Amino acid sequence: MVQKEFIELMEENLMIMSWLSLRLNRTPGITGHTHQVLRTVMHLYIGGQALLKDLARHSDILPSNLCVALRHMEKNGLVLRKVDEADRRNVWYSLTPKGTKLAKESLEDMRGKIAGIFTDMDKADEAKFIGALRTENEILFRLKANYEEKL
Repeated sequence: MVQKEFIELMEENLMIMSWLSLRLNRTPGITGHTHQVLRTVMHLYIGGQALLKDLARHSDILPSNLCVALRHMEKNGLVLRKVDEADRRNVWYSLTPKGTKLAKESLEDMRGKIAGIFTDMDKADEAKFIGALRTENEILFRLKANYEEKL
């Protein structure tokens, strides 16, 4: 059984990360693209080509809605669409050079926003925070891998 304190800390962490995410999304950034487009190109840039269903699951958007967005992204030269020859029901998406450029710009923009939010953090807190994030990421990536093995 998971401890009550653990659950409460996770709730607090999720709430503060949600606040941080909203703050990052509300600050001015790369213009001319929706946050959905930027998230999708970032996902493809970091994770490589992906199936529509995996992109939809990652972005928590219905596949039909994401499909419409991806069609626009394809028209705008950001993504390539390729039907899987082994299973024609599957469609793979990957970035074009233009999409890769946008993903890199978006990544740099996000890094700048994060740096701006934490600019006043003192060095001692920064060192503790980095250690805590490393530990959190190690555990969460293990949990994610175990969870995905069960799917």
